[in-house]
Amino acid sequence: MNTRAFVISVALALAPTFAAAQAVPVPDPTGSGAPATAVPESDDTGVFVSLGGGVGTHDMAGQLSLSVAFGRHHLVVRTAGTVEFAIFAPGRSTDDVALLYGRRHGAGKSWVRLAGGPSVVTVRDPGAGYDCYWFACSYDIREESTLGLALQADAVWAPVSGLGLGITASGNLNPKDPFAALTLGVHLGKVR
Repeated sequence: MNTRAFVISVALALAPTFAAAQAVPVPDPTGSGAPATAVPESDDTGVFVSLGGGVGTHDMAGQLSLSVAFGRHHLVVRTAGTVEFAIFAPGRSTDDVALLYGRRHGAGKSWVRLAGGPSVVTVRDPGAGYDCYWFACSYDIREESTLGLALQADAVWAPVSGLGLGITASGNLNPKDPFAALTLGVHLGKVR
């Protein structure tokens, strides 16, 4: 199993446990001795997908994520990255796959979210070209992986419950190639 599949599998396995942890035992008002369970702080449970593009440390940036929301608590599986713009050669690129926990602030049509969590980062460097014919060359791509800390801040406006538009600032702190990105995105699903 590759690393990306492992991170996604862990996120999907933790989602039901995370939802159950939101229920808080409270004293029974009837006096029967059986503990009651309080409703989570909000019954706004939902799933939405986010897709965005913009600028980053290596010129262009992109992001794709799946968010599972339990009220104000969000569990996010994200892949984000940045790549150098190059016309006749592949550019250096850095991307991650991350599992983030975040909290949403605000309600209704607009809200913000701050999130962070562990990630697996992949850095690809094309090196020098060889066997060139005019502008076309072959490249040996060097690929390195490491662990990192993924960070993300979202500002979202949702004019309707199934659609949101927003700005996302994302980044990754890692020893190989830290990166940052600012993207404009679309959020589809139960956004509010």
